Amino acid sequence: MTSRIRWLGFAAIVATLSAGAIACGSNTEQIVLPLCEGVICDDPMVCDPTDGYCKCGGEGGIPCKPGESCTLDPAPQCYSPKCQFAECTRGESCDPLTGDCVCGQQACADGEVCVNQQCKANNLCLGVKCGTGLDCDPEDGDCKCGGVSCEAGEACSDGKCTLDPCAGVNCDKNSVCNPADGQCHCDTINGPICRGGEACAKNGNSTVFECISSDKCSSVSCVDGEYCDPVDGKCKCGVDGIECGPGDSCVNGECRGGTRCTSEKIQACRDSNGAGWECDPNDGVCKCGGIGGNVCVADAQTCTQVKTAPYACLMDCKPREVDETGANPSCAQGESCYIPFVRPIDAWPAYCFPTGTKGEGVACADSTECSANLFCAPAGGGGARKCRMVCDHDVDEWERCVGGPVGSECTSEIWKVGGKRFGYCAVPSA
Repeated sequence: MTSRIRWLGFAAIVATLSAGAIACGSNTEQIVLPLCEGVICDDPMVCDPTDGYCKCGGEGGIPCKPGESCTLDPAPQCYSPKCQFAECTRGESCDPLTGDCVCGQQACADGEVCVNQQCKANNLCLGVKCGTGLDCDPEDGDCKCGGVSCEAGEACSDGKCTLDPCAGVNCDKNSVCNPADGQCHCDTINGPICRGGEACAKNGNSTVFECISSDKCSSVSCVDGEYCDPVDGKCKCGVDGIECGPGDSCVNGECRGGTRCTSEKIQACRDSNGAGWECDPNDGVCKCGGIGGNVCVADAQTCTQVKTAPYACLMDCKPREVDETGANPSCAQGESCYIPFVRPIDAWPAYCFPTGTKGEGVACADSTECSANLFCAPAGGGGARKCRMVCDHDVDEWERCVGGPVGSECTSEIWKVGGKRFGYCAVPSA
């Protein structure tokens, strides 16, 4: 269950009240109201006195997400009671609120698997291209020889894996591998061996294949298994000079494709990185946004979704931080630092995004619509959200809303970003 937090006026924020300037040398006696005063937590969660949040393990503990409960055995940790015994397969994941195995927002039908948060037909051999003598195994989508996977350096002959000097050798167009020496020869197994920068082709009107020099490959770099064709400077595969398509690899001189993102790899990608990370079927790499996405730079970018846009790697930033030009030093020109809606957000850094145009007090649906240093804040009584100035709870109280609306105060709605606490400025009852 989620924590029920009841904020009682200023008891939820750090408020340092003067108890009268009682002189004692150069010191002034002060009274500090505790952050946890008035905060009610679901058992066994305890209010953390350092920030006023209910956490599993109390001070320095873990804030549980919606749908999660806290357990202290053997160590404090948040878990989903409804997912405790769930065993999701086919790439699906357990929804902590319902306990159902889902793919995105729905469960996949029988015969389907979850790929990039979408249900697709469970045909592991769909699009798989196997080499000579090999057949695709529908159980795992691998190419096998007589039901067995051949080792590197082996070829499939009559349903058996045998040693082959030419296994794994990718010859250029018009060249063939000689099994006697495992090298590529121009035209026939007894033809000449072309060197780097040479192509096996006919010279002019000649009817004989020979090694012709070319410099079109001098700056071309091909992926493993492919070679650069000196005739046109393009990366090719095999003796037929085929250009492999997206998702295909050049193996033993043939373009082979298939599912690079198995259900296990998809689940591992999500479990290791969190929301927004999916396996890219083009290269099998775990990326923010999945297909066509990127790998975020560690400790500098976060995989974030703004509104309904695809997840993307956005630069981390610190709210209210400005340089001599008045811009946030972590963001590019034309961008500002925005705080996500998620709360509490100890694990959600603020992010850089193109600066919005809406000013103070203007209705908004998302913070990125607002100008720099503003937040799309909720209104009391269920009213429309409005752009409000972000305030820093870690500065003196009188400084928090300088430059904001006259009479505004820094709210007790605290977000925690990068170890600092923030709210937004609003006129009481406004």
